[in-house]
Amino acid sequence: MRRFFEVPAHVGIYVLAILLAVVQAYDILTRPLPLPQVVEVANRSVVAIACKSGAHMFITAGFVSSERGYVTTVAHGLPACRGKEGNIEVKFWDNPLTYKAKIVRYNKMVDVAILHIDHMPRIAPLRFATEEPRAGTHIIALGHPQMLFWSASDGIISADRWSEHPLLHIIQVSCPINFGNSGGPVINDKGQVVGITSFMINNPSLGFIIAGDFVKSVANGL
Repeated sequence: MRRFFEVPAHVGIYVLAILLAVVQAYDILTRPLPLPQVVEVANRSVVAIACKSGAHMFITAGFVSSERGYVTTVAHGLPACRGKEGNIEVKFWDNPLTYKAKIVRYNKMVDVAILHIDHMPRIAPLRFATEEPRAGTHIIALGHPQMLFWSASDGIISADRWSEHPLLHIIQVSCPINFGNSGGPVINDKGQVVGITSFMINNPSLGFIIAGDFVKSVANGL
């Protein structure tokens, strides 16, 4: 008669405890962060960009998009700094130092630019969302409206507004957009980038962002 191996009761309890610990750890790691924490983590990767040329200075936002020192922002805030007389300075959240940056990619039509910073502090880059946001998706715009640095405002995706030009994908959003928001990341509740703030029409509550897929297309050109 075949005899089966019997597992002592205390061993079974240990195995069950280990399995429960693994399940709990997985739940903690995959559980969405509270929105205040999502914003705090994302703000660490948001930068303030000062384009200085002569007596003029233009402030825009941007975000760290690569561990190799690259920052993504809008192109329309940088024309004055494309010449020899212009210079770009970047500041990071909770960091008193100022870093010099140079333009490595500039696409006026898509309104996206990529900067590079030598010896950039070690900061985790923001990741792009893998799926296009649908109308009604909750979003958070990060940036520096009216020089109020590292501000957050929320809203929803209002509509997908493809431009008449086949190479420009813009999305209408309901979150307030002001001067200084340009170039800042617009993130979903997971902290993933769905686009970057580009422009507003007549009213700060009617804003438009460049879709993340087009932002990535410029960044991938590197």
